[in-house]
Amino acid sequence: SSATNLVAAGGCTDCPAGHFCPPQSTQPSPCAPGTFTASEEQSICQYCPAGQYQNASGATECKTCDAGHYCAAGASAPLP
Repeated sequence: SSATNLVAAGGCTDCPAGHFCPPQSTQPSPCAPGTFTASEEQSICQYCPAGQYQNASGATECKTCDAGHYCAAGASAPLP
């Protein structure tokens, strides 16, 4: 939530998928390239697993590595 001086959890807003919201944060932050969150209400983003990548921020899933390329865990682009 971007609200301040909250006195109850009901004043908070949801943290959307593709973003993370650490405790006491006031705004969702998009996941960085190479990371994602598939569901709402996450406090951290997960690294894309080996064999996948994500080149955009705010992602809800990772992309399959291109044939003939290498994608380490947390990759933001496939490597030749």
